[in-house]
Amino acid sequence: MDAIINWFLDPNNNVKIVVAIIAFVGVICTIIANFMLGKSNIKANVVSQARVKWIQDIKGFLSEYISIALNMKHYISVWKSDKENKDKSNDDFKYYNDKVARFQTLQQLLILNLGPETIKDEFNNEDFIKRINQVAKNVDFVIKTYDGAEDKRDDEEFEKCINCLSNYGRNYFKKACK
Repeated sequence: MDAIINWFLDPNNNVKIVVAIIAFVGVICTIIANFMLGKSNIKANVVSQARVKWIQDIKGFLSEYISIALNMKHYISVWKSDKENKDKSNDDFKYYNDKVARFQTLQQLLILNLGPETIKDEFNNEDFIKRINQVAKNVDFVIKTYDGAEDKRDDEEFEKCINCLSNYGRNYFKKACK
């Protein structure tokens, strides 16, 4: 034990002692920094993965929403032909009702997932929600007024509304992925 104490007290070993202390402090600081960075990296990875999943979910909802909206005239024509043809089963009618219900569900899922946003830039949630609701209004109009006749003017307006939502969504997700 005296040999160790004498070694520390020997003036020739001062440089060695200082270097050893600095190395020890460096190791401790590195361990602490790695622990703290590792913790923040884990949190960043979890948040990033959740964001990617959220974007994929919203894209799926939006795709299905647009698809149902574009096919709504077909669903209505099938439903109306079922009403007129009493011999047919109610499967087509049920299919039509399921599509209308799914459309409304998707509208609400999109609105709830987007929610309000404090940042007002070119592509924001409130504008996205307005476009979603505009498509719903157009679909509602189609449901109420469809008589089987082709109306190019209504079709063009309807498709313009759908394209507007689709393009906005595409640009919105480009911004969200940056």
